[in-house]
Amino acid sequence: MAEIEIKTVKLSELHPTKKNPRKISKEDLEKLRKSVEEFPEMLDVREIVVDEDYRILGGHQRVKALKANGTEEVTVKIVKGWTDEQKDRFVLQDNLQNGEWDQDILANEWDKDLIERVGIDVASEDKFMTPDDFTEEVKTEASKFMMASVTALGQTEDVVLVDTIPEDIVPVIQQKVQKAGGKAVIQKIMEALNDL
Repeated sequence: MAEIEIKTVKLSELHPTKKNPRKISKEDLEKLRKSVEEFPEMLDVREIVVDEDYRILGGHQRVKALKANGTEEVTVKIVKGWTDEQKDRFVLQDNLQNGEWDQDILANEWDKDLIERVGIDVASEDKFMTPDDFTEEVKTEASKFMMASVTALGQTEDVVLVDTIPEDIVPVIQQKVQKAGGKAVIQKIMEALNDL
């Protein structure tokens, strides 16, 4: 059975897991940085998890945000006695993102300013519309758009928006394209169209 100790340590003592499978964009890191700067008390109850050698098992992105804020010390939960497999499993399971935001509850029961300050980008969630929101004409135009985009991507890394795309499909496609880069754009466009 693992032994757990909670204590405050210098950030400089912590070491990232070399094979940490999670990464964070500059934009999301900035959101997280602001979030922990505004509400540092969260870290007192959601500690950075490390092993006995101060290797980070949970909280890599929070550590990056804290360093960006100039923080020097942080509360950590030290887990002693785990096997390498248990540590690896924790790293993976701690980074699982099961579930999704309930857009209706966020829109109607939460303060929008708080949501934005915490770093939740409600406007960029994957589900903006349902297939029922689109007419057959819009679906046809979206298919044409996809073909034009795929053709354009075969020649350049940029997506060329076709002028004939109906206004109600453009936001969905743009959201998918914004989340992707390079060749991943094709996949995001296809996902958007499969949702139609």
